[in-house]
Amino acid sequence: MSSDKSSLRKQCKAARNALSNIQQADNSHALCHALEAYLDQLPPQRIAAYFAFGAEISIDPLFAKHPRHQWFAPIITPEYGMKWGTADPSRLIHNEYGIREPSDLVKTSTRGFDIMLLPLVGFDLAGNRIGMGAGYYDRALGQLQDKPILIGCAHGVQECQSIAAEPWDVRLDAIATEKGLIWLS
Repeated sequence: MSSDKSSLRKQCKAARNALSNIQQADNSHALCHALEAYLDQLPPQRIAAYFAFGAEISIDPLFAKHPRHQWFAPIITPEYGMKWGTADPSRLIHNEYGIREPSDLVKTSTRGFDIMLLPLVGFDLAGNRIGMGAGYYDRALGQLQDKPILIGCAHGVQECQSIAAEPWDVRLDAIATEKGLIWLS
């Protein structure tokens, strides 16, 4: 893949969009299985997660299978920021972009999370990531004071050989794909 982020973003999106619905579901199942093995070992955690949009890999099954953890999901704000709501799949709305998000706002910040599961457009094994390009997660991660464990979630076809890191980029601690959970440190 090309090293320019814009080109990489297009290539990674094309690769993930080329997956059939069955491949996407199988990948989601395998990724969730790998994350469940990790989450089962932990005491109750505060976990920032997401609801998949388009061909992003889905982690929805985790919410019901791990009720002892507190789950949160982002709510996009007009000023290109994120706030957080309870990740209850039965209480969702669609925002202006068509992304599912919590209907209730919870007063919490990224400082209160133990783990963050982030959707990725692309990733490399150095912990660099490519998002959708609007910078929502970059801004949220830039506000971190007590850094949670950052786990990027993606289909294996979204792996890049190398992604140029920007000064504001926060590296991932692990990558979860259908192939398993890969710790990077």
